[in-house]
Amino acid sequence: MERLGMAQAWEDAHRRVEEDGQAGRREIEFLGLDLADTQESRAKIYYRNHGADIDELNRMASVALDHDTDGALAAYRTLAGARADAGAEALTCLAFRSGLGRAAESTTYLRMSSLASGNAEAVDRAANLLRSQGVDPRPLQAVATALAGSRGVLELVSHRAARRHDDITTYFRFPVYDQSAPTPVASRPGVLVAKEPTVSHPALQRVADYNTARQEQYESSRLIRLLSDEATPDTTKKAVLTYLQPWSNAFQRMISARVIYEADPALRKLALEHQQEEIGHDAILARSRAEDQREVWDPVIEAGASWFVDQFATLPGVQRVVLAHLALEAGSLSLSKAGVRAFPDDPYFDLHDEADVEHLDMGYQILRQRTDWAVDDVLVVLDRAWQVITVVSDRIAECALRDTAA
Repeated sequence: MERLGMAQAWEDAHRRVEEDGQAGRREIEFLGLDLADTQESRAKIYYRNHGADIDELNRMASVALDHDTDGALAAYRTLAGARADAGAEALTCLAFRSGLGRAAESTTYLRMSSLASGNAEAVDRAANLLRSQGVDPRPLQAVATALAGSRGVLELVSHRAARRHDDITTYFRFPVYDQSAPTPVASRPGVLVAKEPTVSHPALQRVADYNTARQEQYESSRLIRLLSDEATPDTTKKAVLTYLQPWSNAFQRMISARVIYEADPALRKLALEHQQEEIGHDAILARSRAEDQREVWDPVIEAGASWFVDQFATLPGVQRVVLAHLALEAGSLSLSKAGVRAFPDDPYFDLHDEADVEHLDMGYQILRQRTDWAVDDVLVVLDRAWQVITVVSDRIAECALRDTAA
């Protein structure tokens, strides 16, 4: 984990997991690696639990930043039925991403063969969980029916309770079978079904590679280096927050403009979700720097903010997504990584450290699903956005250094 840049997050997770003093009731079973040259890279550590109840599983899952305790507990109860225990050898998976100080997310696996009286009951409980999330259970039931003759059994159901949506996965264990495949089942109208990417992989990869390269360049910017350098005086670092405040205030105007001018229903829904998750972050920054009551105004910072507001008013929908999620959120993620190091336990940077990875992924999801965009147009938007972000960041660093010069 140290080699992957995840040592701090792993130490934090290990401490939280073992703080109940029951180390003998669990063991590390697997280490999984999803490695790529993008923000998608993850390391996953799987714990096998012995004699755990559903409350203990929820405590384990809560080690991660992105976990909905109430939603998870409701899901576990649906799968466990009337039982308080979690069955035999339930698994907890903690996923880690580079740059985060805690585990990013968690997934819990319940062994249905130890919780239900038979395969039919296990499938019924899994179907109930799917219905509770607005998912049509008939494809699951069709698979279960097709496999029943070959002693197919629903062995595991995994659940990840995150802020935006839950993930549910079913795992069948069965011997070789000779049944033909089940007839495809059409989903009910109004039920969302996951789509395969409609944009060619090379096009999406070109965007991802370009954006990652620009993000890496930004991480060498004057502002990021100023926050990351242990030799930077605390007074200078605090002055950075003073000049970051007007940019944070302006970010609220940016995301509001995106909502106001977006006419595409699906993209407007995404814009609203993004806005709801970002509202009030400027106030959190203001509270974190309560000792400094200065309100500053700078023409470069304001000009950069106005450029983004103007782009959200005039760009096509998918390019607005690119601007918000691939440029602004990627820049915010890099800034948060440096901010967490400069200001440990600061609520503003901790919050963005948690949320920005997910917000960045929203952008790539849209590019996977939509065809109304062209690579060259997207790259132009990204190039201009990164230029503005870098100019504003350099200006924040310049002002902080100027104000604290001896």
